[in-house]
Amino acid sequence: MAKKKTTKKSTRRKPSKAKARDEVILALVAGEPFGEVAERVAAKLGLDLVEARAVVGELRQAIVVAAGTDRVGELRNAIDRLDDLYCDALNNGGESAAAKNVALGVLKERARLLGLHHVSADPDAEREGGASAAEQELESIGGHLLPLGLAKPDLPLVEHARIAADAIRRSRA
Repeated sequence: MAKKKTTKKSTRRKPSKAKARDEVILALVAGEPFGEVAERVAAKLGLDLVEARAVVGELRQAIVVAAGTDRVGELRNAIDRLDDLYCDALNNGGESAAAKNVALGVLKERARLLGLHHVSADPDAEREGGASAAEQELESIGGHLLPLGLAKPDLPLVEHARIAADAIRRSRA
């Protein structure tokens, strides 16, 4: 009687789907970039990049649902809404005092959301007449934004920054 030929099984195993899913979730929660995680998934599971991006996207959405919120996304949405309100106040209200008050209130809320109002780390520097680190940083930012000529030079620096950010957002869309 002839002996049956048996094929040798490969000792290299493909990672189980559950293990791969857990690795993706850990990577996303750890803050690894979406594209890098998708490339790793494509390589490990033998998927093309489009399929891997879909898998990673589904898992990222599951994390957001489980967490109850997407803080960065919500902050971005809130800032976009405030920018819209600011533009509406200035465009529709013209030079009226009420429109300027609304615009100022919107700017204050935007600064609060971004955490721009904080106590100086070195209050003595401000009292002695020296520029604090924050003031020096603002001066440096102004040095970059003002030469771009995106807005009138007499507008507040935050308005120059808002206009520059809006231009960047539009150029990426």
